[in-house]
Amino acid sequence: MILYIYISLVLLLIAYSYKKTRSRYTIIYIVAVTFPYLYQQFNILNLEWINVCLIYITALLVIYNKKHYGIKNDFNSHYFIILLVLYIVSSLGTYGSLIDSAHWAKTYPLGFLLLYAIIHKPFKQNIFVERLFLFLWLIQFVLVFAWKLGINILPNFRVDIYSWADYALGTLGFHVRLADFMIFGICFYLPEYLKHRNKRTLVVLILFLWVFIQTNNRHLLPILPLVIVIQALVYYIRKGFSPRKALYSLGIIVILGFGFMVGVNYYFGGEEKLTLNVSASETSRLVYDLSNNMITLSSKTEAYRNALNYMADSNIFRIIIGYGPATFASGTAQGIGGPLYGVLAPHGIRTGPGGVSVSDMVTNDFIGFGTEFGILGVIILYSFFFYIMLFAYRKSKILNNFQVEANRIIGITTYVLLVGTIRDFIPMSPFIIACILIGYNLNRLITYKRIYQLESGKK
Repeated sequence: MILYIYISLVLLLIAYSYKKTRSRYTIIYIVAVTFPYLYQQFNILNLEWINVCLIYITALLVIYNKKHYGIKNDFNSHYFIILLVLYIVSSLGTYGSLIDSAHWAKTYPLGFLLLYAIIHKPFKQNIFVERLFLFLWLIQFVLVFAWKLGINILPNFRVDIYSWADYALGTLGFHVRLADFMIFGICFYLPEYLKHRNKRTLVVLILFLWVFIQTNNRHLLPILPLVIVIQALVYYIRKGFSPRKALYSLGIIVILGFGFMVGVNYYFGGEEKLTLNVSASETSRLVYDLSNNMITLSSKTEAYRNALNYMADSNIFRIIIGYGPATFASGTAQGIGGPLYGVLAPHGIRTGPGGVSVSDMVTNDFIGFGTEFGILGVIILYSFFFYIMLFAYRKSKILNNFQVEANRIIGITTYVLLVGTIRDFIPMSPFIIACILIGYNLNRLITYKRIYQLESGKK
């Protein structure tokens, strides 16, 4: 009964959001945030296929009608064409098949196609869209807080059996996805707090951080402080450093560093409750164990070695453009049993019997793109993300406005890069969410640029 109510409420939210915006973007966003719960927890038909269809339809319509939208911008869309060409070329002579390539086409290309569509056809009703973003983030807090109290607003089998490990599922249906989603929220609202010092925004950030802590994702403990520090430093560099602001920034770094030590001690020190009794020697040992588990002893190290050795023995063509989609080291190859996946992980996808986290898994985006799309694929992928950040920073500086939007883009993009390089693949739903958030803020810069040109009498 509760599930039917949940589905009904989600459908009502989709209908209302479409009525307000007349945009498929909000539908895609709501589906990405809410539907994974149904699939992950109850094995109901994977409704994320709705997003696969919506995104391809949206992208095709934008490509077909792009000239009619009247939005001219100087964002370099050639990257999207280059990624498409690389995908086609890598598919030629692939070790896999057209079916393998089709499997890969329903993963990461979705995010890039969606980003392309958003850049060329902007969001409508921005005030409503931002309220929708906030509402879906706060829903995660309500659910997790209720589960913490033993109240099942939505069914949660982990709470039913009093298993508090990874109980924080949210509507994303999985603690890893929820952690990604909440970090996006922190990246989204931190720049706003830095600029306005609004107490309500601070409360929102604290709530998001609390939910993130409940997800118990140890591999993200070093990443979150790093992303926050980068956002803070970019903000103050953009504003111009003064001694007071420099001290303020240093204070943020010190507090984050201490918070990291507390977090490490809490998660890995065997404590039953959060404690501020952090000794330098104990923290050093725990940090060393964490690093050792994630890097030194991780199967990622062996995977890198195996992949590089295999590619080194191949012809130059394979080194440059890889072995083709879904053949070697991508998440799709792992799922469908790519023909070369055994080379990457001859002993399985984890470090060993003690592997308990996604940080122990052998795969990530860097290895995946490097093996299936070669050195060229890695260069194109990473340069594209860096270009997005540089574009946002330059536009906010030229326009002397929209620092918050640019900083959001930098924070979310940095996180996607770090997670894809260090951890496992960023899950599909969070990647789609990230592209929507990045695209939304790019819209703000691009459309303002056009208005600025019209007001200045420029064409």
